[in-house]
Amino acid sequence: SVEQDRFLQAQAEKRSRMGVLEQLETSHEGFDTGALAALRQSRAVIGSLADRIRVPDQYVVAIENALGHHLQLVLTEQPESAQQILAGLTESKAGRASIAALAIEYDDEKQLGFEGDMSPEARDAAGRRSLEPGEIVPALRLVQADPSVNGLVKSLLGRTFITSDLATATTQIQNGHAGCDFVTLKGDLLSRHGVYTGGYLNGNGNSKAPSSILGRKNQIAELQAELKELQERVAEASRKRGVLLSEQTELQATLQQAQTELRQQEVAIATREGEFNALQSSLRLLHQKIETVVYE
Repeated sequence: SVEQDRFLQAQAEKRSRMGVLEQLETSHEGFDTGALAALRQSRAVIGSLADRIRVPDQYVVAIENALGHHLQLVLTEQPESAQQILAGLTESKAGRASIAALAIEYDDEKQLGFEGDMSPEARDAAGRRSLEPGEIVPALRLVQADPSVNGLVKSLLGRTFITSDLATATTQIQNGHAGCDFVTLKGDLLSRHGVYTGGYLNGNGNSKAPSSILGRKNQIAELQAELKELQERVAEASRKRGVLLSEQTELQATLQQAQTELRQQEVAIATREGEFNALQSSLRLLHQKIETVVYE
């Protein structure tokens, strides 16, 4: 049917797009040469930080810029493994990378804390809407992290706030949030040292750009959900088409039966007409004979 064909076409387009994104994800597109080399060359590597965190679309640009090069952190278990990986990069002249050893314990008491906001799993309505002018949100409230990197994410973003603009960040850092870092939704930063960073971003700060490491993960998840829904619609359209085809087959059989009966009726009528014509002919002959007898 037309509806099923439309769903199948949309399904093919989304699968093609997801295939491209998955290829970019698998190849770690956007990672530096050294990070790529580290991910590929060592058995001690267990992935990257970007593989283990998720961020709502509207905050992808902010979190990516807040993390900076740490977004490309290569993960390993032991400090010794991290040192071996760096030594291997040096020996092969493959570039530089940052390695995080997850076995290192993070002392929460030595980190700046904001009660109730520090758990990487803590989520609220701010994660589903845009920020109001003057509003700030702890970055950790917006990051969904695998438990294995909770301590690392807290260490990296525990002092970071998301804000709508640099003016708000400036006000906050001057009024009670000294020692904190701020990043705007567009990716501009104000560090705890009073350093402003901003300007043009590749992809114009678009979380949907293929070059966005975290945005790419969201797009793949969205496409998977859309494909699942389309598959259900295709199945439903196929079921409806099957029902219609069954009804069509039944109607065709009924029509064929009616046509057969019609032909039988036509043959019977033709036979009756032949018999009637024969009787009429016999009747005429009989009249002629009667007339002849009467004449004689």
